[in-house]
Amino acid sequence: MNKIQFAIVASVLQVTLALAGQADAQQYPWRYDAPATNSVGRPVAVVAQQQAVGADVVPLKGAGAPSSVSDVVSAAKGTVQAGPGSPAGLGSPAGLSSPAGLGSPANSLTSDIQTVPDPVATYQPETVIPPTTESVQAPSAAPVVADDADEAETDYCQKPPRRSWCNLGCERKLFGETGNGLQVGGWLSGGYHNRNNPLLNNRKGEANIHQLWIFADTAADRCGDWNTGYRADILYGIDAQDFQAFGNAPTGAPSGWDNSWDNGSYGWALPQAYLQVANQDWDIKLGKFFSPFGYETLGATGNFFYSRSFTRFNTEPFTLSGVLAERTIANGDSYLIGATAGWDTGFDSNSGGNLIFGRRRQIGDFINLTSMTSMGDTGFRGVGIMSSNVAEVRLTDAVQYVLQFDTLNLGNNQEFGIVQYLLRDVTECLALGARLEWWKSDLPFGGPTRSTYNFTVGSNYRVNSNLILRPELRFDWGALAVSPGQPIIGFDAVMTF
Repeated sequence: MNKIQFAIVASVLQVTLALAGQADAQQYPWRYDAPATNSVGRPVAVVAQQQAVGADVVPLKGAGAPSSVSDVVSAAKGTVQAGPGSPAGLGSPAGLSSPAGLGSPANSLTSDIQTVPDPVATYQPETVIPPTTESVQAPSAAPVVADDADEAETDYCQKPPRRSWCNLGCERKLFGETGNGLQVGGWLSGGYHNRNNPLLNNRKGEANIHQLWIFADTAADRCGDWNTGYRADILYGIDAQDFQAFGNAPTGAPSGWDNSWDNGSYGWALPQAYLQVANQDWDIKLGKFFSPFGYETLGATGNFFYSRSFTRFNTEPFTLSGVLAERTIANGDSYLIGATAGWDTGFDSNSGGNLIFGRRRQIGDFINLTSMTSMGDTGFRGVGIMSSNVAEVRLTDAVQYVLQFDTLNLGNNQEFGIVQYLLRDVTECLALGARLEWWKSDLPFGGPTRSTYNFTVGSNYRVNSNLILRPELRFDWGALAVSPGQPIIGFDAVMTF
């Protein structure tokens, strides 16, 4: 065979390899090298860079791939044997006449083949370069098809891969972070539902702004000695009146603090305003802060579902005002203890107080347990003892199961709630979930039963790192059901900034 025939064979081999690589990229466009992320329904997964820089980039360095055009020629000719000390294994240290370890690209074979030296004539064992530990980056055999010349070098956050349908990109911040560690941010959530429930979603057939939430936060550094920080949150929307200090007046209409900040069905609320003192072992909050009870939270960004459970709305406190200290011991375990001025109160409430204590425990890498107890003033409901227990179990890398059991003893009323969640990450952009609840109270509601049930299914779709869509289908039946057995279709969008 002459040199022209060798060139034809080499061209056919390299074109075949290039087409095989492109077919593989088209068949598996969703491949990612994603870091570990948070669980579903809690603030949220960030997609890492795609394994390939671009879907059209075809690497040739790999099993079964020739390391140079000269190697292809040598293999076809069958006359070159691997010499001693040759790292390439084909009679060439790193590919003949090629400092990068490759011959010419496929699109220039015909022009360069005349200059390819005879491998047998040019092989000189005494000039073999010793192997190094540094890896050699092989250029692509085919040109990168890109909108601009720099696409292959562009960071994923700035320009995501073109062939993936799940491109979260980077989270955009409206205010960012100042030099002294102050973070200012928030979110906007708006939703719609076709039927009411007696919880937060009680204005059917309307598109409402539920939460326009803004916070300013300087978290205390928990490394080393004592450090300080602070946080304040302010909320406007249709949810605000339910998050005000309605526990300020246990015997009458709520008053004081933020209870007068209403605007029709909308209003303002100040759910958090506290100082933080912390070191590597202690985290202490002084002021008004979210209660550590239950699985669901006040903020839309902390929940998987658009709607809330009966247990969260009726049996647990939303906020506490006072002091709460958490002592971390080891292996993810911590103890909590605090004293507050009742449930859902402001700084101007002196009607009573309660004791808060509990424990967080991590068992292995897959189970987290939280047990909290409140003894004393529960706001407008009087004095009682409340206990909340939550188990979060990671069944697989993509599936999480949550079991919550709450009890409340008020003397003249016994309440309990059992809530279960099953959450499934489908991709970095899509998650599915279901919630099943049984809530019971001894207070008569005028119906034949004092139990209320709720079953909800829904999904979370992340359009990008700042926008999430949460459609859901809910069924309520029992004592507090407004539309027993009727489907409640709800949908909201949450945009962080």
